[in-house]
This record gives sequence, structure tokens and C-alpha cells, in this order.
Amino acid sequence: MPDPEIIVFFTKLQMSKKITDFSRQQWLTDAAGRAKQLSLTTHPFAFTHPGARKNRDGKVRAVLAEVKKKNDGFLRSGNVVVPPDAEGNAAALEIYTFLMLKMQDGKTLLAHLCEESELAKTILSGKDYRELRAGFLQIFSGSGIPATHAKIKQVFFPVPDKKCKAGYHLLSVLTPSGLLSELYRRFGIPGVFSGPSVVIHIGGSKPQNISALNMRNKGKACLLLSVPPGTVSAGGHYRGH
Repeated sequence: MPDPEIIVFFTKLQMSKKITDFSRQQWLTDAAGRAKQLSLTTHPFAFTHPGARKNRDGKVRAVLAEVKKKNDGFLRSGNVVVPPDAEGNAAALEIYTFLMLKMQDGKTLLAHLCEESELAKTILSGKDYRELRAGFLQIFSGSGIPATHAKIKQVFFPVPDKKCKAGYHLLSVLTPSGLLSELYRRFGIPGVFSGPSVVIHIGGSKPQNISALNMRNKGKACLLLSVPPGTVSAGGHYRGH
């Protein structure tokens, strides 16, 4: 029997498309073919510049950071459990939603596909299982060799060697959209944050053009006050004490 989340997903999908003769197998075949239009990412380019989703060759060069958790006290990638985001063709984001469905064991459908579990084989049942699985896993295709974009802001970061000779790394400043999304979610929980904050809107009237998580949050994100500890407000300005 299919996982309840799968049943709910296809029920909502059929209702949204208003198709009486909706075919689940036909949708799976079509979705597997379109999955390559998306790329999983942890730091979507479009948060920095909406026009940086694709390079001149038309391909997405996604950054998919795999950072281990450390008890170092820092709010950073790896220390907060968040799902990966997705960027690419906004019309294909329903495929991301499908792959991120949480099964009863707590794993996503995408994780089951990677592991080739019995559940994955049941959901993609049929003689085309191998082809469907390979198609859906193309959502990882943009995570091979990351490449920056001309529209991304870049910073020269000094890294002198042992002989103090000048050197540098060229860094692209990107947004960890998973952290931003989780912060927004926690702001919605009463009593979690009581200090001042600012809500910003990303993507204007089309948040789906930025990323999947940005679309889920309707383009809204929260900013925390970042003044140093021990400062107080005085007429809109901050001073130490």
C-alpha cells in the first residue's frame, strides 16, 4: 500500500489540475523527464541576483554544501537540520515537492530513491522503474562542479601564506536559504523570538522564480537585529554601555 503522503500528494495534484482522467503513471513518467530542469541546492544564486539562475549555456550550476554538524556554537550550515532547496524552472517545482515528501519512517522519498528501498520500488512500480529513478535523480545534476555567475557579488578574502606573501580567495556571497526558511518558520512559533525583527520580501510577485523554499514562504524572510551585545537604542541609534 502506498505511503499516505503519496496518496495525499496525488489527490491534491489531481484536484489542482482539474483532470478527471488523471494518470499517476503518466505524471511520474513526465516528472522524471523534467526533473533535470531543477537542481538541489543549499545556496541558491537567485537570492543574490534573480538573473543568476543560469549561465550562458543555460545550465544551472548549483551549490550543494555538505557540511558536518559541530558543537561550535555557530549558526551555520550543518548545525541546523534543514532540507535542501531547489532552483531552476519554476514550472517544475511540484517535482521537488514530490521528492521531498516525508515517508512514515521519517525519510524523504528522494532518500528512498537514492537507497533503492523497497518503498521506492513500490511507488515507482512497473517495468520502467530504473528509467524513472534515473530521471528523478537528475535533480542532482547541477551539483557536480559549482560555478559562480557574473551577476553574483564577489569578495577578495586575504589568505597570506606562511611567508606572509599576499594571496587571496575569491568568494561568492550566497544565501543559505534553508537557514533563512527555518528562521522564518521559528518566528511563527509564539514565544520563540521576542526581540525586534524585520520581514523582507524576496522575488516580488513571483517568489517561485527564486527557489522552492522561497515559494513555500511566499517570498517572506526575517532578519534578526545584528548589533553587538550590550548596546541599547537611543532615538533610533544604538550605543554601547
